[in-house]
Amino acid sequence: MFRILGDIVLVVVPFNLSGLAIGYSGPRPAEVSPRGSIASAFEIGPHNTPLSIAIAMSQSLLNSTEMAMPSVAYGFAMFFTALVFGLVVARRVPAPTADRAVTPSGT
Repeated sequence: MFRILGDIVLVVVPFNLSGLAIGYSGPRPAEVSPRGSIASAFEIGPHNTPLSIAIAMSQSLLNSTEMAMPSVAYGFAMFFTALVFGLVVARRVPAPTADRAVTPSGT
């Protein structure tokens, strides 16, 4: 079962990075603030991971640990790729200061 994990990671990491990139760049043409685009990028990945693991592992549904492996690998890799992505974009977008407070619109 764990032999396929290496092959899965080779697919999951680029998929995760592309999701972060699309989540960040997708809202930009709609003039969403840079901070809003960062939030959008981080919202893409984690929502469906627990659901897909539950479906794969459920005895009444798929009942397959092999089917859960891609979701487990994605969920694990997501934290590391999100960390790197966050460090990269944090350097590009200045943090709010006391004289430049963030409003609900993100500007």
